[in-house]
Amino acid sequence: MPAYKYTDSKGKKRWYFQGMYKGVHYCRRVWQGKPMLTKIEAVNAEYYYLAQLNYKEANTPLTQTFLFELWDEYVSTKVVKDTTKRRFDIFKKNYLLPIGNVRLDTITVQMLLQWRKKLEKKSIVTSSKNKILQFMRSLIQYGIDAYQMSSKLIVVLREPFKDYSIKKHESKQVIYTDDEFNKFIKTFENDYMSQNYKLLFCLLYYTGLRISELMALRFNDYKFDGKIHVYRQWQVIDRVGQFTSLKTDNSNRIVTLDDLTRKQLEDFIELTKKIIKDFKKDWFFFFGDKPINEQKIRRICKEHSDIAKLPHIKLHGFRHSHATYLRNMGYDEWTISQRLGNDPTTASKTYIHASSKDDEEVAKAIKRKT
Repeated sequence: MPAYKYTDSKGKKRWYFQGMYKGVHYCRRVWQGKPMLTKIEAVNAEYYYLAQLNYKEANTPLTQTFLFELWDEYVSTKVVKDTTKRRFDIFKKNYLLPIGNVRLDTITVQMLLQWRKKLEKKSIVTSSKNKILQFMRSLIQYGIDAYQMSSKLIVVLREPFKDYSIKKHESKQVIYTDDEFNKFIKTFENDYMSQNYKLLFCLLYYTGLRISELMALRFNDYKFDGKIHVYRQWQVIDRVGQFTSLKTDNSNRIVTLDDLTRKQLEDFIELTKKIIKDFKKDWFFFFGDKPINEQKIRRICKEHSDIAKLPHIKLHGFRHSHATYLRNMGYDEWTISQRLGNDPTTASKTYIHASSKDDEEVAKAIKRKT
């Protein structure tokens, strides 16, 4: 294996070596506790490393390695969440399996070009195609680094698919002001089912929860303390609804409700207990033993925005509306990002510290009109 140069955290140039031993990728940037300052040191270090292992060749031959083995080996090097593991499984089943478990030395540029053309014809959104393309690109790059596959293979995978949709350029994020949201929410009737939807949209607007986070809430998750602990989400993967981990570590948070939203939620829970005789604590807020279909929520949202004569808002638009609502109240980006469960790294460069009571102050400051 050739040696490689890299720059350490202090900006100093260092050398390292890497290769394969019994199908396992190895990499050493420090040899015997000493940094390798020159290329010859890295080459010699690798020579002695392999000599100690009594291994004559640094690389597993391509003729002995197959595509599925490469994929499994690549996945084993990753520490990912359950949702990403499922995407890995889907990729192998739907997009790697058609190629076949071929030897790495038989993979050609023409094969990858054909694979790319078939992917381009798939009736899926462009962003999904690019995600699949990224998986394949990462796999081939791993093969190049670990098994010395031809670097020409990666060329046909570098260019992402482009979305030529005119609609994408015309689309604009719609948000509701406080007055517009009140106009929207007044279109709901006073019957039980309408109040169910009314509470759903109020929670979206006045807490900034993602729709997947809201759909995962169960009655026994709420302790009648005015706080909602967000620690999971509900997603449909391969047509099967299931609880999954949150988008990021920062998404695990506690959101404090304003007084009116808290009363609205607690009154609704008590009303549900009275109306439904076989009420169970492990039911979802919306609606029963399993959450309502997200597509139906979108339809209800569209219908009532038409009744209120307001522009159509996406469900994620309520989250943007909440952020704008808080910003107009004078809260800084750090506090807003903490309440929404976003990554505060960018905000922390500007705002040094946010008080642990900020979220409670936000809830107190929310002044609902209805």
